Amino acid sequence: MPRLAPGAEAVVPRTVPDVDPVVVKPMIACKMLSTGLTRLYALIAAGEITSYLDGRSRLITTSSIRRYVERRVAAHQQVAS
Repeated sequence: MPRLAPGAEAVVPRTVPDVDPVVVKPMIACKMLSTGLTRLYALIAAGEITSYLDGRSRLITTSSIRRYVERRVAAHQQVAS
């Protein structure tokens, strides 16, 4: 542990609570969906997934990713039954 100067106090970092992100960058969305960027942008263009630009950064809402997966699972279950 490093030595502190006389009279100095150690700064203890605050812990950040675990939170689910509301938006993610495209590469994280690709990992969440196990797909590539081309497929992700096709889903965005088709209106299947919601995204927006914040400056030059594309951000994708995690709620739209979850809704997309739920729709796909429901469609698969209808076909399977």
